[in-house]
Amino acid sequence: MKARISQLLQVLVAIAGWLVFAAMWWWAFDRRGPSTDQVRDLAAVAVFSLAVVVVTSLWVRYNVQIYRIKGPRTRIPEGDRDYSHDTVGRPILAHFETLAYERSIVIDIIDGPRGPVKVYSLAEGVTSSGEEAACTTSCSA
Repeated sequence: MKARISQLLQVLVAIAGWLVFAAMWWWAFDRRGPSTDQVRDLAAVAVFSLAVVVVTSLWVRYNVQIYRIKGPRTRIPEGDRDYSHDTVGRPILAHFETLAYERSIVIDIIDGPRGPVKVYSLAEGVTSSGEEAACTTSCSA
């Protein structure tokens, strides 16, 4: 019941908004009279606005149908965990288990035998957090 009242209120607000919009145009035309350009522009705004409302309504209806068929989401969908290629199809060379704990990583694209290859490596001259923790005053990092 509460949802129906909320939907009814939303429809009434939308109708009131369109009525105010139409009244303002009517007032503008009544004072000066519409020119051909104004009528054309108003028709373009009306067609575009109607198209936005129709497309949005169809999209909402589509999503409601999906919800009715599948029910509410109960978990996050699993993502693709294949890191052998990047989004543009280049092969990737990396040891992610090692690089996961490093502070600074260099990502480079090199020429491979079959085209460009993306390479992830540890930045030179940068110590990992483990090495930094083990350092004494004699460390040069």
